[in-house]
Amino acid sequence: MGHGPNNTRNHRHARYRPNAPQVIAETIAGEAMIVNLATGHYFSLQGSGADIWAEIERERSFSSIVASLERRYAAGEGEIDAAVERSKRISLSR
Repeated sequence: MGHGPNNTRNHRHARYRPNAPQVIAETIAGEAMIVNLATGHYFSLQGSGADIWAEIERERSFSSIVASLERRYAAGEGEIDAAVERSKRISLSR
């Protein structure tokens, strides 16, 4: 099961969205406050993190989120991809 070219392509076009109903969030004054009700973990995101969350709430694709952030932030190769992917690993998005 895999990591072939089709799987990578599908991953980049998959839409991210909040992992509701177990994740709730509110953004106030540029700070996204997110709670995973299933785990009890909570997060406070500002700057690029809050921007990633805003894109997830808009149900954008992985590649669209990365492209949007690349236009706004200077980052090393792969840093933005890793930050967006991290949101999925900690169960904020699906």
